[in-house]
Amino acid sequence: MLPEANITLPVHQEDISVRKASINTIAAIAVTVAILIGIAALVTYVSTSSYHMVAEIQQDALNQTARLVAQAAANSIHDNIQVAQSLANQDTIQAAFTGAPHKAQQFFQSFLAGFPDMWSAFLFDTSGKIVAGINAQHKDMTGGDRLNREYTRAILGGKDLAITSSVMKATTGDVIIYVIAKAVHGPDGKLLGGVALCPKWNNFTAETIDPVKFGKRGYGFILDASGRIIAHAADKKLLLVDLSKEDFVRQALAKGQGTFRYVWHGEDKFMSVARIPETGWLVCMSAFDAELTARATHQRLILCGIGLVVIIVVALLITAINQRLILRPLFALNAFTAKIAAGDYTATLTGNFRAELATFAANLGNMVEELKKRLGFSQGVLDGIPSPCGIVGPDFKILWVNDHICRLLEKTGSRESFLGQPSGNSTATTPAGRRSPTRPSRSGATSSRPSTTGRRPERTCTSTSTPRRSSTWTARFWAPSPSGPT
Repeated sequence: MLPEANITLPVHQEDISVRKASINTIAAIAVTVAILIGIAALVTYVSTSSYHMVAEIQQDALNQTARLVAQAAANSIHDNIQVAQSLANQDTIQAAFTGAPHKAQQFFQSFLAGFPDMWSAFLFDTSGKIVAGINAQHKDMTGGDRLNREYTRAILGGKDLAITSSVMKATTGDVIIYVIAKAVHGPDGKLLGGVALCPKWNNFTAETIDPVKFGKRGYGFILDASGRIIAHAADKKLLLVDLSKEDFVRQALAKGQGTFRYVWHGEDKFMSVARIPETGWLVCMSAFDAELTARATHQRLILCGIGLVVIIVVALLITAINQRLILRPLFALNAFTAKIAAGDYTATLTGNFRAELATFAANLGNMVEELKKRLGFSQGVLDGIPSPCGIVGPDFKILWVNDHICRLLEKTGSRESFLGQPSGNSTATTPAGRRSPTRPSRSGATSSRPSTTGRRPERTCTSTSTPRRSSTWTARFWAPSPSGPT
């Protein structure tokens, strides 16, 4: 019997194509994307919260301004009511209804001199005729008919105090006024008529509405209870124009108090509304959203710029750290293992390795040293085989042969020249110049057997290979025993 030796070597079961990418690029992109997501989330949160905070502050400012103007209007109207009540109780005023109107006329002249915000003051009797009165231009109003006026009908209808539902242009001048009328009773309680005061609405709005600005285009205005503009800081042409059909006016009338958002010519706006209790008029403060939140928008742009700079700086810093501490050591390890895989066992591992990479480099160096020892031992064993021998891979290509089998098969080239060739090409030549047949063995490898008519028929060499699922193959060698082949 021939002694049998088994050698098991690892092989790849199939070729795997791998798309190589730069680790540095992948790491840089991953880090940049992660930072970008974090910065974007932070910027979004800060900008959104800043926007809402600024918007709330500006809305509060609108609302507060509207309430202050409404309170100022209420105070002004209340003061004028008190003046009218005071006049109605004076003897001079009551005497004008009993045949002494000249005293009331003189009184009104001195009265208007002390009240520059009053356009006119007059008395009307139960027929609606003015019995005494004067305006700021010192024009005598005596004899005028006010029977059809709203305030006159209210007083003659039994009300003690009447305020016009809106403002109007004065009959005796180009000025916007409203009227406060107070009933005048005689000593016996009989209704004599009424005293009417006409404050200058223009003066009030010039001091309270016109100066108010929100951003570049924000303004204030006042609506009466029917939706008519009775004051406007930006466009005086809208005075006394009925806008009750506009959506924002209907919203303001319906809300009465507070703040709401609406769209005007494609732009978002805020409006704060405050009601004047004495008249039901609405003080409105309107501003554009973009202008109210301009600071938040500016802050968002600054945050975006800072975030972009942070992303670039951190990405470059992490890339540099990865390059120095991770990638360069990995490249050194890769170059070292590539040389070992190519058969250069004299290669040395050089580089600066830190932390886990230092441990990995040490283990890899120990593994290569151990591999050198085992490969040296295996090579020594193979070189020490005294009989013809060869190793064929699972693809039926020659992996290793010794000089004995080359001489046996009468091959003149070096044994290294046969590595990688199909095993069927390595056959002996018969004396007649014919090549011996090549046939596959039972295991799937080729078996070259010289004919018995050739030279040295007693010398035979068989190499077989067996593919396995575990990506290994087994080569079996038979060496002739001292007594010859069996």
